[in-house]
Amino acid sequence: MKKVLFITDSDKQLSGGLKQLYLNAIGLLEKKYQIYLAAKDDAGIYALLQKHISGFLPLDFANYRSDGKKLSSFIKNNKIDIVHTFHNKGHKVGVWAKKYNPEFKLFVNRGVDFVPTNFFYYLNPKIDGYICNSHSVADKLKRIFIPGKKINVLYNAFTLEGDFHENSKNNNIIKSDKPKISTIASGAKWKGFDYTLKSINEVNYDFDFYVLGVDKKDEYMQLLTSDAVKKIHWLGRRKDIIPVLSKMDLFVYTPISGDSCPNVILEAMYAGLPVISTNVGGIPELVKNEKGGMIVKKKDYKSAARSIKLLLKNDEERRNMSAFNKKQIAKYSLERKINGLLEIYNGKNKRENI
Repeated sequence: MKKVLFITDSDKQLSGGLKQLYLNAIGLLEKKYQIYLAAKDDAGIYALLQKHISGFLPLDFANYRSDGKKLSSFIKNNKIDIVHTFHNKGHKVGVWAKKYNPEFKLFVNRGVDFVPTNFFYYLNPKIDGYICNSHSVADKLKRIFIPGKKINVLYNAFTLEGDFHENSKNNNIIKSDKPKISTIASGAKWKGFDYTLKSINEVNYDFDFYVLGVDKKDEYMQLLTSDAVKKIHWLGRRKDIIPVLSKMDLFVYTPISGDSCPNVILEAMYAGLPVISTNVGGIPELVKNEKGGMIVKKKDYKSAARSIKLLLKNDEERRNMSAFNKKQIAKYSLERKINGLLEIYNGKNKRENI
């Protein structure tokens, strides 16, 4: 039986990268793989995977060399074949483990659209392959001269399986009969939530705007006009994302850098929403411009506002985009991703296009 160990230093429970790690794990379990995890002992991902994994190695990621030795011994003792790292510190520990024990394959996951700056850990010949979730990310690795034969492109998966989604238990939170716009927001500046709010300010139209995600709404209220304040509804963090999105008419998401294959866009597509987003990272690879939504330049909130108003006024166009996205999302299945992952683990160079 094949054995795969995932590494992450993230202690977040619902980050995009951790969702994909989780989906990888449960998908591989269906293929009769044994799954192991190395993470902080209080990491949210450990709590989610605890009942599924065959072994767990707690690491503090304070000393990469020391953690690498621990990981190397754990891999050897459990006869693990493949190590798949997520997040920056996880990559570093994986490289050190390979130094002490070269008898496993090491794959580095790359899901952010930045050019890596730590060349020692990214150009290290001990790494067997890189798994990018868009061609845009792959292009960033080419810029630092990583060999093309080591660079793979495998898009994220979307599924309702697992512990990240649940059915809505409160069907009365969306009461408006007006057109409804939604976003899933993060406080990280590069996610561009402030530009989403600026675009909402610019739309001279009667609608309601629903925000999922951010909890600290007070710091954003000053960015809104008095008219926009009346339209906004703060829904906070919740697991019934799909039922909520399914009651919306339009999804807006305007990151300014870094994003590659956002899970939030896949969720909006599954809910059948036209998507207005920016030309950042791999987003234009997901959102087919003028078919599944509208792509605008980053930071150009006035163009985003014009696109919002255009689609709010055009019911037929929204219906066409909704139908397109519902068909398109089927291509991002978990089965497709796991089959691709196994091809990569077995040495195939994969450059997926959807």
